[in-house]
Amino acid sequence: MVSALVLVVGFWILPESPRWLMANKKFEQARSLIMEAVERNEKDKEEAEQKFELLKVEFEKEQPKNVFGKVTVFDLLKSPVLRKRTLILFCCWFVNSFTYYAMSLNTNDLGGNPYLNFAIAGAVEFPAYAISIVIIKRIGRRISQCGCMVLAGCSCLLTIFFSGQTLWLKIAFAMLGKFLITASYGILYVYSAEIYPTVVRNVGMGSSSTIARLGAIIAPFVKELGHATHENVPFGVYGTICILSGLSVLLLPETRDAQLPDTLLEGEAFQMTLEPLKGVAKHPEDPGHQ
Repeated sequence: MVSALVLVVGFWILPESPRWLMANKKFEQARSLIMEAVERNEKDKEEAEQKFELLKVEFEKEQPKNVFGKVTVFDLLKSPVLRKRTLILFCCWFVNSFTYYAMSLNTNDLGGNPYLNFAIAGAVEFPAYAISIVIIKRIGRRISQCGCMVLAGCSCLLTIFFSGQTLWLKIAFAMLGKFLITASYGILYVYSAEIYPTVVRNVGMGSSSTIARLGAIIAPFVKELGHATHENVPFGVYGTICILSGLSVLLLPETRDAQLPDTLLEGEAFQMTLEPLKGVAKHPEDPGHQ
């Protein structure tokens, strides 16, 4: 609680997003922040000023004032494309959180040394997050997300086939699954934020996080399901839902090196191509239209 209160100081220290400021016609504040960054990084001020003016013209032309006003979670479900993507992301957040916490709680039931199992399950998180940073830059967000979830599911399913003298293989595949689902979790934060248009990004990430908490709440009960039925049932559940959810990611667009959408209609136009259609006509129901 005390450590969380320290973050409140960030309200006065951290600057506002220049993109948000420009979208809301607060150009002078945006200019001040951008020029400060240019000076700190020792870049060409004249070139930065020219680029800023070009961006200013684009934002003035495309987006009316207060583009971020009156946005709710229901705006995520109004349009067909955004609704599909939102439901897929909700599923991914639920499955990632559920599997991550369930596997963290299930290390004692793998057999062998419970302390060693727990230590390994915690240790794999460091390389998992590090590798996730590399692969999203090298092969993109969509394939990385899909690959990590599907491979995590396969690893969980493979644990079912080992016991007794091959118990070490069961533990190894379980730890591999924990490694992959951890990497997937890290990727999902980046990927989700890039898929949602700027106008609903905060709402989208907040609602996704809420769905993830539901998965975390349910996770301990699946462990008890294994005690009531069979020890392999939990890992069978983890594996199945990870594979299905991972494959659904293929229905989402790639966002690496893409020009991210700002309004809902730009998000609709952001299909499987790298760039949304800038300057599309605004619709009265779009929160970007006043």
